Amino acid sequence: MSRVRRRAQRQCRLDAHCPSDSVCCADGCGHHGKICKKKARNSNALAYRPSKVNMTVIMTSASAESQQFLTSYLAPLELSLRNYVRVEVVPFGRVENGGCQHGPGDCLGNRLISCSERHLAAADRGVAFAVCLTKYQHQLRSADHSAILSAALSCAEGSRRNTKAFYRCAVGPEGYQLFAAAGRRQYQLVPFLSYVPTVLIDGEVVVRSYGDMAKFPSALCSKLDHLPQVRSYCQSLGHQQVKK
Repeated sequence: MSRVRRRAQRQCRLDAHCPSDSVCCADGCGHHGKICKKKARNSNALAYRPSKVNMTVIMTSASAESQQFLTSYLAPLELSLRNYVRVEVVPFGRVENGGCQHGPGDCLGNRLISCSERHLAAADRGVAFAVCLTKYQHQLRSADHSAILSAALSCAEGSRRNTKAFYRCAVGPEGYQLFAAAGRRQYQLVPFLSYVPTVLIDGEVVVRSYGDMAKFPSALCSKLDHLPQVRSYCQSLGHQQVKK
């Protein structure tokens, strides 16, 4: 019987000759040549879960829904879980024939968010700047570029040394280049965008409609609930939602 069983097993010289769940004679094969054997279960490998996730927020500056997500969900998360989440903001949205969903002010707002990432100090750029700027919805939906730029400079007031470069970026070729780059990034992630904001966690879309926003905290917590610090935050968040 042992000879029959041995013949049925796959002969090998290297691990690559075996199925993905096997190795080439991990425990020694005696004098009968090497054969493929099932990998031993590694409890440490099975238990491994990442301590940080990647989150991408595809948005557009003059979208009330984008502003709601940034203010109600992303800002508290950034404050409490910044050590466990890498956040990427992609300010582009639904663009047709070079025009943004809510007009030229919307496009300027998107360029400003991209320029903030490149030119402002760490505390003022990216998420913090987007949260601040999108509160100026009336200005962003208008054609009053002076009012939008004034709002942007007030959001960047902590980065006074860099505001000149930031301003030049927003109104010059660099801003348009960054806007185009955001468009390419968005298409890479979600080729057919149907809603803003669209939010991905580790490449998986978790927010694709207004109703999904309320489910976002649980989607994030399910990725990191093995970490005590995150679990505590998620539990407190659950209590707050029940009270509301």
